[in-house]
Amino acid sequence: MNYLSIYKSIIRKAKRERGQRLFNRKNKLEYYEEHHFIPKSIMLLRKPWLEDNRKKSNLMNKPWNIVLLTAREHFLIHRVLVKIVERLYGQRHDYTFKMIHAINYFTNMNNDTKSVNYKITARTYAFLRNEISRIGVSDETKHKMVEKWKLRGPVTKETRAKQRLAKLGTHPSEETRKLLRIGHARERHWAWNRPVPQTTKEKRRKTCNDPTWILYHNDGTIDIVDNLSEYCRTNNYNRPNIWSVCTGNRQFHKDIIRVDRRI
Repeated sequence: MNYLSIYKSIIRKAKRERGQRLFNRKNKLEYYEEHHFIPKSIMLLRKPWLEDNRKKSNLMNKPWNIVLLTAREHFLIHRVLVKIVERLYGQRHDYTFKMIHAINYFTNMNNDTKSVNYKITARTYAFLRNEISRIGVSDETKHKMVEKWKLRGPVTKETRAKQRLAKLGTHPSEETRKLLRIGHARERHWAWNRPVPQTTKEKRRKTCNDPTWILYHNDGTIDIVDNLSEYCRTNNYNRPNIWSVCTGNRQFHKDIIRVDRRI
């Protein structure tokens, strides 16, 4: 099947009917979605400088690169794009990964102004899930997720109050409790019976000596602590979070911004 010909025919039809479609969308007679003839993700891979200078160049949002498509046409055209890119560049190319993630986004998209539910066949759904599991998450996406996680702030008291109210009065069913008990029992069995690596034993030997903890607060004060557990209980701190600050996995814990450990 000539997928490129299908793609071009849909684009040509949308360009011929551009005036009528603009009128229908303005008067809310029919729902349309904007589609970039040259996909934005592919254009950013070919011209990475557009990412930092997008507003100034505005090359991707030129009128010749945008067409109005119906919801069905938009889904179909992205389904065809996956086939085109796979044939041209292969399954392991970055263009293919971008197009697969784009078509997978349609299955979870919900427009704010008008609900758009894309009903797909079982064959299409199986294809999407298999491809997503095959390509996984790129290193670039993982890096963005890590950076976003580092920039997150502490949970506010208002958020904790909302979380508490959301769970207040809810009780798990007896079946759920039974499954939880089974899961906890399996975890305990695995934890007690798993072999301990030699490196872990050496770390435990080193930590047997009582270390000295130096805690730096955001107001400039410094606390020198010998018994960290007692200090946490007295001052309402969380010991694992303080350890995470010490190892660098967290940037801060409450007002503690730095932790040094000396043996």
